[in-house]
Amino acid sequence: MRVKLFLWLPVILLLASVVSAHDGVDDGHPYLTSDTALNLPPGVLKIIEYREQLAASITFLIAFIAGIITFTSPCGFVVLPAFFSFLFKERKRAVLMTALFSLGLILGFTALGLTAAIIGTSLNVLRLPFARIAGFVLIAFGIMMFLNKGFTWFQFKLDHHKTKSAFTMLTFGFFFALGWTPCIGPVLGGILLLAASAETILVGTAYLVFFGLGVSVPLLIIALFADKYDLAGKPWIRGKLIEFKLFGKQIVTHTYNIISGIILIGIGITMAIWRGTGILEYTVTRFTPWGMTAFYGLNDALTNSSFFTSGAAQIIGIILGILMVLLLFWILYRQWKKSKEL
Repeated sequence: MRVKLFLWLPVILLLASVVSAHDGVDDGHPYLTSDTALNLPPGVLKIIEYREQLAASITFLIAFIAGIITFTSPCGFVVLPAFFSFLFKERKRAVLMTALFSLGLILGFTALGLTAAIIGTSLNVLRLPFARIAGFVLIAFGIMMFLNKGFTWFQFKLDHHKTKSAFTMLTFGFFFALGWTPCIGPVLGGILLLAASAETILVGTAYLVFFGLGVSVPLLIIALFADKYDLAGKPWIRGKLIEFKLFGKQIVTHTYNIISGIILIGIGITMAIWRGTGILEYTVTRFTPWGMTAFYGLNDALTNSSFFTSGAAQIIGIILGILMVLLLFWILYRQWKKSKEL
């Protein structure tokens, strides 16, 4: 019974977020008080007005697709190395681990928005300390993974218990959502603007959930490919055991544990120092030829489209989001029926 309730949790969260989003956005300028508006120069007011109009045009379909195209930016791409390093440790379980990671992401986004609503503050205020906390957690995860260690329900060992591995992946996704800062394009900027206002914070949270569902689409496609062709079992990708001594203790780990640990520690340090991964937008684009043209171009195309901003797009987006949640539910339920554990 508890397992079934756990599996239905994402469906309940999604439906609740959709219902809450129907409160809509108030007319006028819900993000500015009259006193604030009087103290701002006309140029700044025009920028804020443009952002408000853009935020009001966002639909569930736009939020969903924006999550998919996140990986065209260096800030979004940062999740893939850590994800791959986890993925290739789980032979024939990549889809399950990805579903759990995606569920953790969605729960993390939901937690951010709902926490902001409960304590009466903006999401942007919460994101900074939460990102720093998530950074320290990921550093701890990285050290445990590097050393092939674990404790209680957080297991990174090669011979880890499957249920504990599943819980670890869920938690990994949750904390990644708290600290991960994809490049702020027009769509995500509009969503965060909605989530930053007390009047529209539930709408912003609902769109964040759909954004997280979109992020999970490329990850699931990669995982399906990895399971189908058993990439984790290929000799050229399997890796090998590594033994060394640390403070007089014998450590037995694996090449993927070492690679994963280093990546997680690096991401965790980035989150802890810069309170998110948004710094990568500046550093990667400055020192590499990887530009942001495609990312911003796709964002602009979505927000400037009459179809994607229409009522039909809202309905299509809701349907796609529900289908994605049902897919995640089916993956988890199938694994439970198969082996009576995740």
